[in-house]
Amino acid sequence: MIFKDYKANSLKSDLNYFQLTTNSGSYSGICLRKSQDMIPELFIASPIDFLYGNQLELLKNDLNSVRVVKFGDTCIKYNRRRSFRHALKVWVGYSRGRKSFHHALSMTDRFVATPDPICYLEGKMGDSFYISRFIPFSTNIVDYLREAPFKKQQVCRKQLAVFLNKAFRRYVYHKDLKGSNILITDSNIKLHFHLIDAEDVAISRKVSSLLLKKSLLRITRSLVEFFDRKDLEEFIDTCIFNLSVSDKIGIRRQVVDKAILIQEKLQL
Repeated sequence: MIFKDYKANSLKSDLNYFQLTTNSGSYSGICLRKSQDMIPELFIASPIDFLYGNQLELLKNDLNSVRVVKFGDTCIKYNRRRSFRHALKVWVGYSRGRKSFHHALSMTDRFVATPDPICYLEGKMGDSFYISRFIPFSTNIVDYLREAPFKKQQVCRKQLAVFLNKAFRRYVYHKDLKGSNILITDSNIKLHFHLIDAEDVAISRKVSSLLLKKSLLRITRSLVEFFDRKDLEEFIDTCIFNLSVSDKIGIRRQVVDKAILIQEKLQL
């Protein structure tokens, strides 16, 4: 495992990070110093071979985009190169692995829960890795709601809205805020939420009505299956509570109407 000091203005302190290079030199990236012991030695030796080892738990495998595996307390996401455009993005510094890492750091700084970032690696051909801490005993929102009794569903809806309101007030917008991109852990005392797929997160310096509406529409579409119009309107009202946006009633009506219409069309 090769570690070097990393210096970049985009990160707060050089002392907190290392430059990480695989043994073959095919991949390089950045990792948090405090989390370096969580990176498997075998992964650094040969990342692709490691991904297909029998010591892993496969979480997701899309042959055209990503492979996600669990190893111990870590979650490793491999973003496959899908086109020459992806290789170009790596060359200018925008691989999906790198974006995931930096966006996760920004969310952590803003106290918006996401699995703790550990490192990213990117190759010269456009593929990349992102490693984060695995959240045990969690599932995504949709799967949770399908199994939960009515009262738990209502609690989830209300607490999820509070969580998202906190994210929006801190200018964090997930551009693909579907139910499968929000993890939930039920401790029987309180529900805990984490945003995942951090490469699709946008960090703004001010309220963005466009990003807000896009985020709200995606998550509301995921909730239509479980809640009636009144519940969905209450959900939106809580999500946008105390936000500096105009025509909140219009936003609520537009988002709920469109979400219901889209889901109805999908069921035809």
